[in-house]
Amino acid sequence: MVYTTNALNLQSRMKGSRVLEFDNLRIHYFSIIGRPVSMVFLTPGMWFRALRETSSFDVAHLHEFRTFQNIVMHYHLRRGHVPYCLQARGSLRRLVSKHQLKRLYDRLFGSKLITDAAKLLALSKEEVSDYRALGGTPQQIEVLPNAVDLAEFKNLPARGKFREREGIGKDTTVLLYIGRLHWIKGLDILVRAFHKARSSRKDITLVVVGPDDGQRSKLQALAQRLSLGKSIRFTGALFGERKVEALVDSDIFVLPSRHEAFPNVLLEAYACSKPVIATEVGEVPSIVVDQKTGLVVPPENSTALSRAILKLVNDNRFAQSLGRSGQALVTRRYAVDAVTDRLERIYESVVA
Repeated sequence: MVYTTNALNLQSRMKGSRVLEFDNLRIHYFSIIGRPVSMVFLTPGMWFRALRETSSFDVAHLHEFRTFQNIVMHYHLRRGHVPYCLQARGSLRRLVSKHQLKRLYDRLFGSKLITDAAKLLALSKEEVSDYRALGGTPQQIEVLPNAVDLAEFKNLPARGKFREREGIGKDTTVLLYIGRLHWIKGLDILVRAFHKARSSRKDITLVVVGPDDGQRSKLQALAQRLSLGKSIRFTGALFGERKVEALVDSDIFVLPSRHEAFPNVLLEAYACSKPVIATEVGEVPSIVVDQKTGLVVPPENSTALSRAILKLVNDNRFAQSLGRSGQALVTRRYAVDAVTDRLERIYESVVA
């Protein structure tokens, strides 16, 4: 059974509450009340559903950290003596905005949410430290990487569909970013690095895919000041096959983040045999094997990022070899079966 909201993003949502069932899985989409504060969605309907159903659970798995849904479920799970795993997914640190609200949440709810958990699932060594700083113990913490469903990438679309829609020539080298347009993602650094790279190679295009999280207008203004014109494109969010088509038609995937926990998008790029360039933050160095599956550069360094871009643009054979190695790595280490087998063993240990 899955409890979630009917939010599609900060601006839109599905109509009303609904329940979907297939195979042995039931998904409850609870309606949001009012406008969300940042990414906090209020779903009072979940309270009443959990009141009726929680006692039938053997184990629960809570995702993210500072959410109304975790407050609701923590209360009902403790009341019903149901053990739970908490997987914060990189949301523990107070890195950006609303520090005071996050501190208040941690004082009122967060500390108990962590100390009462049967298991705390960390994406990285960095997140292990974050759990410990908030009261987690070594006995509670398990490191569990994200997984990628390789079935989604088994039959890749023919190359050229995305380029045709965007009007990008087949001889143009495409640099691709996929993710939120947020300051923490370092896209301003990428735009500056791209501008530097274009001083040597005019036949490159930067494609930025993802929902706006407060940065699109600033990035477009920066691109205009740097006279980048149509060499940089903002597509908005792409999902499903459209996103895969963008990956297939790209030549190099770039993730210039200032901070990351465990970026799944790197695994998706690997699944499409793309070489990656990423900054040395969070768990990135364990995912990107420098000079083997991609290039790792310091964060907030547009010069180093520009040099890495040019290195791959100017050496296509090397870039393709990185992509092949990345595909082999994701198949061996991050396939869904490998990660879910580990998760099932964690559940069994919690129930026992």
